[in-house]
Amino acid sequence: MGANKATGIDQGGAQVLLHHIDLWDDLVDGPDDEFREQDVPEHGHATFVKLSRYSSILNRRTENVDGADTREVYSFRPRMWGRIETALEERDEWCPCGHGGFQNHGDYYTCSYDGCDQQFARDELEVDS
Repeated sequence: MGANKATGIDQGGAQVLLHHIDLWDDLVDGPDDEFREQDVPEHGHATFVKLSRYSSILNRRTENVDGADTREVYSFRPRMWGRIETALEERDEWCPCGHGGFQNHGDYYTCSYDGCDQQFARDELEVDS
């Protein structure tokens, strides 16, 4: 998976980025915010590992910890954070929790974001009938 020559963005990474915007939105507040792997919630760890392979999406630097130990520190490239912000602004927020997707369980609905456990009734959804 290489970067698209016109945009310099790995398209596979862009798909991972945009399919999990709630995770990234919960993790950081903007492109200048740094995070470490241990900051990523357990439900999003496998997704983060996939995304961390794309240098066109994430900046990565090494920091010293307690003298001899080091760890990786990540931040979103500003252009990628712009894509997250655009996706958040343009998506439909059907759930009362503010996330975009939901699952039907027959007599109730749940938010489809793994980091959210809200349940709600059909009349609480913001869906045009």
